[in-house]
Amino acid sequence: LRAHRRAPRNGARAHQASQGPRRRPVVPDPLPEATVLDYARQMAAALDEAHENGVTHRDLKPGNIIVRPDGVLKILDFGLAKIQEASIDPAEAETVPAGMTAVGQIIGTPAYMSPEQARGERVDRRSDIYSLGVVMYELLTGAPPFTGDNAVAIAYKQVHDAPAPLAERAPQVPAPFAAIVATCMAKRPDDRYETAALLREDLRRFVDGAEVLAASRPAPARGPGPDAGDGVQQLGERLGEAL
Repeated sequence: LRAHRRAPRNGARAHQASQGPRRRPVVPDPLPEATVLDYARQMAAALDEAHENGVTHRDLKPGNIIVRPDGVLKILDFGLAKIQEASIDPAEAETVPAGMTAVGQIIGTPAYMSPEQARGERVDRRSDIYSLGVVMYELLTGAPPFTGDNAVAIAYKQVHDAPAPLAERAPQVPAPFAAIVATCMAKRPDDRYETAALLREDLRRFVDGAEVLAASRPAPARGPGPDAGDGVQQLGERLGEAL
């Protein structure tokens, strides 16, 4: 498994040629548990390598993942990880769609960003782990946990709302695997896996039929701290939206 940066525009043709017709993006439709598990282990391995090299992706989502016919995944668009700040012209704020990638210092895609990322706070590798949890949730259920009419609505839900349990959305998923996904998607970073390596180890435990750490940990907190809405409120002000 390799992590790839998307080619710059002047090299786009060569990049597309190198991809060829045999690669396809990960399609966010309900997939068999075994397939999602395989993809999750590969994504965790790629993130582990990136994090060990001091890189946080910050925009992990199905659109940034491709899979070859042999089942090998590649994570794209690590270029966003190097962006420290981004800004948007206030005059254009109302045109920003729900799939935006940058507003002020809030960088990423709202449907997949962590609560702290949605608040415009500094993020670390645990933010990528949250995003990976969202991707797993979507691949298992066919839809992301949070949707909305615009970026602000989705970001607000990331911070404040609990996702529908996998037991309701995808009852066929074994409880230990659902616990792993829920731990990745904990609102508080401290309640998630500390590293992608620990996530990989728990996924291996599940495959081996051993008890997973996620199942033995206290249930993650469902909500953020009392000031958690401040960053989302600021995002709403930037976009000229009312929360």
